[in-house]
Amino acid sequence: MRRPGYILRLPHAALRARVPIAAILRPALGRKPSAACVAAFELTNDERRFVYALLRHPRFWLYRSNQRRFCGDFVVVDMSAAKPCRRSVWVIDLKRDGRLHLGGGGAGVQLTNRHLAVRELAGRGVAGTELTPQAVVGGREVVVQHILSPTVH
Repeated sequence: MRRPGYILRLPHAALRARVPIAAILRPALGRKPSAACVAAFELTNDERRFVYALLRHPRFWLYRSNQRRFCGDFVVVDMSAAKPCRRSVWVIDLKRDGRLHLGGGGAGVQLTNRHLAVRELAGRGVAGTELTPQAVVGGREVVVQHILSPTVH
């Protein structure tokens, strides 16, 4: 049986159908997840709105970060580049109605282990090992606006 890692892929179809996190976790773990495990990946209403805003753009793959591992709230990958080493990656820490901070400012310890979440992505072949993700902290709307900005890619 597998242990929950640093990140959990949030499939577009499952989120559109509003499948519970426990049902998304089950195949990833190979067993029924414990209540503590589900709590580590559960989404708040504001986080769900963030996810749904990005789901409108199928080029993004979204990963929920394990909330007990200090690697932010989400990892977002722009899959439009064919080669993993050329994909843009953001590690996100949402702050309700917060201003945009790039590089992790304003996140406290929440982004301490972001490199481990990105290493897990590289191990899955989603991102390159030499990749340096952008740490983004702020409110849902400013973070979505930043990621969708054509000057960011």
